[in-house]
Amino acid sequence: MAKIKKFDEEPTLFAGYIKSGNTWLRFLIFNYFNIKACNATETLTYRELNKIQHESLGDPIEPSGPQPGFPYLARTHRHYSSVFDRFSKGIHIYRNPLDTLVSAYHFSKNQPESKQNSIANVDHFVKTNLVHWELHTRSYLDQNHLLHVRYEDLQKDPIGELKKVIEYLGYTFEPKIAVKSIELSSFKSIKEMGREKNQKYGNGGPQYGAEFTRKGIIGSFHQELERSTIRFGFKTMNAFGYKSLLK
Repeated sequence: MAKIKKFDEEPTLFAGYIKSGNTWLRFLIFNYFNIKACNATETLTYRELNKIQHESLGDPIEPSGPQPGFPYLARTHRHYSSVFDRFSKGIHIYRNPLDTLVSAYHFSKNQPESKQNSIANVDHFVKTNLVHWELHTRSYLDQNHLLHVRYEDLQKDPIGELKKVIEYLGYTFEPKIAVKSIELSSFKSIKEMGREKNQKYGNGGPQYGAEFTRKGIIGSFHQELERSTIRFGFKTMNAFGYKSLLK
């Protein structure tokens, strides 16, 4: 954290629980600025994205500062704590807990260590981690100075939500560039890029045993969880404004 402060440009905190749409929003943001700066016609690859936006709080990396022409973001999956108060601005993305945790389950079970230590079934995983999701998400939603982006809103109105993000970062929003960024950052586009560039593993690393980009479909937890698990999550879903997703 101290090293980040040595640069003239102040970084913006970028946070979210794992598998909440963090990488998709990063693609939307950085494809936008790549189109603006370089007139790009193809999406950034995972490697290019992580080279441009490589600051990851807690990772053992040597930061080299902001890249010219791009916003300076420092990302994290950690709970919000007072140490993050040094950031005057921050973007927090969140997604309904049942979809998030189902996706996190598939991500976790395909890690090399999980294959050796067989991870629990998806229903057990969701029930066990629901409180952790709630504590994590609440720790950010309680911070009024952050820009909060709901994954579901981003899917329904990508232009409107991306406009909020770009303007929050202090830049003029250009709709034509946004439309192109949304096209390049679509799930179809990112999946094709991963397969063509041999980067299907995405942010899971080369050792990751599956495709990083899965479905991204709102409410897909209905096809993966037992009814008892969905009922278990009802209180949390309702508390965070997701009652409409419960059947």
